[in-house]
Amino acid sequence: MRPSPSSTGRVVQFLGPKPYPPRVAVCEPTSSHGGRLAALVRGRRLWFIAFLGFFMISTAWALAMPFGGVPDEGNYITRAAGAGRGEFLGELASSAEGAGAFHHVKRGLMVDNMCWQGNAQKSAECGLQPTGKDDIVRLHTTAGRYPPAYFAAVGWPLTIWPTWTGIWLARLIGAAIASAFLASAMFAAVRWTRHPLLPAAVIVAVTPITLHISGGVNPNGVEIAAGLAFMVGLAAIALDRRPTAPPAVYTLIGVSALTLTAVRPFGPLWTLAIIGICFVPTTRKRLRRVLTNRRVLAWLAALAVVLIASVTWSIAVETGKPGWVAAMDITPEEALRVELFGRLQQYANEMVGVMSWLDAPLPGLAYVAWFMAFGLLFLGGFALGEWHYRWRIAALTLAAFGVMVIPDALNARTYGFYAQGRYVLPIAVGLPILAAYALGERRALVGTQARSIIRTFALLLIPIHFLALYNTMLRWQYGIRWPKIKVNPFHGEWLPRLGPELPLALGAVGVLVLLVTAWAVSSAVHPAEPRTDDQSDADDRVALASSRAATA
Repeated sequence: MRPSPSSTGRVVQFLGPKPYPPRVAVCEPTSSHGGRLAALVRGRRLWFIAFLGFFMISTAWALAMPFGGVPDEGNYITRAAGAGRGEFLGELASSAEGAGAFHHVKRGLMVDNMCWQGNAQKSAECGLQPTGKDDIVRLHTTAGRYPPAYFAAVGWPLTIWPTWTGIWLARLIGAAIASAFLASAMFAAVRWTRHPLLPAAVIVAVTPITLHISGGVNPNGVEIAAGLAFMVGLAAIALDRRPTAPPAVYTLIGVSALTLTAVRPFGPLWTLAIIGICFVPTTRKRLRRVLTNRRVLAWLAALAVVLIASVTWSIAVETGKPGWVAAMDITPEEALRVELFGRLQQYANEMVGVMSWLDAPLPGLAYVAWFMAFGLLFLGGFALGEWHYRWRIAALTLAAFGVMVIPDALNARTYGFYAQGRYVLPIAVGLPILAAYALGERRALVGTQARSIIRTFALLLIPIHFLALYNTMLRWQYGIRWPKIKVNPFHGEWLPRLGPELPLALGAVGVLVLLVTAWAVSSAVHPAEPRTDDQSDADDRVALASSRAATA
């Protein structure tokens, strides 16, 4: 006999054949909230629309940039071309040879002459172009000791086409992987939690540098995207008061954790840091729930294997073996003063975006806009959050900046100042996520307030992605020559191979798609109120009994 609505109360909407109740989403399209626009976030459409927006902007970057348009791309292309033809570990080079390794690649990719990188006054016109020559040469790369997973995934087109075609395909494969993780983070923030500010947190977390790096051959873009997806997914089972989650949550957590661990040498550290931030402290009840879940145990076993393999690789091949160095006559104390009083602001700017080879900063107000949006979440979450959220936010902040400042200061005498803000983005993206959870638990800024914040953040921040693309294209095409600033992106000393019109159009449409996505999400926000664990348990038992009765 099917139970009546009065017997099940507000959980009657969960009735269905599945053995456990689906989680209440942040955004649930209804006739009163959102209409047709809110319907865009129903089901899997949200993921595909978000993926399209992120991928189009990343593709715009891939088509707009010259060879070596993102840091170390020439070295990464050589590493990827070697891995693509089965050389997962090349011939190791000595420190005198620059460390790294030698790979055998097609001569057409031997074009990294480094003539404009780091010199903002020079356009990319002086750079060499891939020639398409098929004969094999032995080529050095400083990335030759890096873990091979990312390079094997993107490198196979380079073994077939040592031309712009191969480079574009390699870039687009990486862009697609990163965009899939970013879309999954947005989907998880909307569909798998009860915290209406999480979509706004994802908008803040996806900074222009992430999509810029994702558009080039550089594992850092995939690493940042996987870190964000891992943080949002893990928080859904570690911090959310709802104890149950659909199987897809565990799949997202597992895949993103494995990817984050495998793509870069610091991956194991980032993975363990995110796990620690989410589960310290926690309750025995929650920990028992998680560790008795079969899916969690399976993914933990896989993660342990990948983590051990990644650490073993780094130790065995000496991933951090020094090559060419930029020694400085400076003491650690002096270097620490430089870090604290000079480079902290630089790190913050780089987390938002200093494009190209740190030679194409955004217009100053773009940083102000991003810091204001981040500050609203960060300070609000810290000020209003419960003590354990304050601890998590403070610990993650200190970890993110400490990983840059302390090693940089200690090694400045040997290596110079080498750290960049984007290096710690795989964990720093968790700060707005934690802050949104903290505000959600306090029931602060929910309902129409959350809707307004999502829309404000979308209108303020998402167009900056196009501004970053436009501004950096000008830098590549003309160079930055004060006071004679060029503003016409359709001309220049250097132009993208397919012309400037296509990347500009893709970037504009990608921004529009993300704006529509954010507006649809905001249109469906309802004032969800987190419940206590005991209330959640009681509601889950009622919903489960109702579901079984409905199918009896």
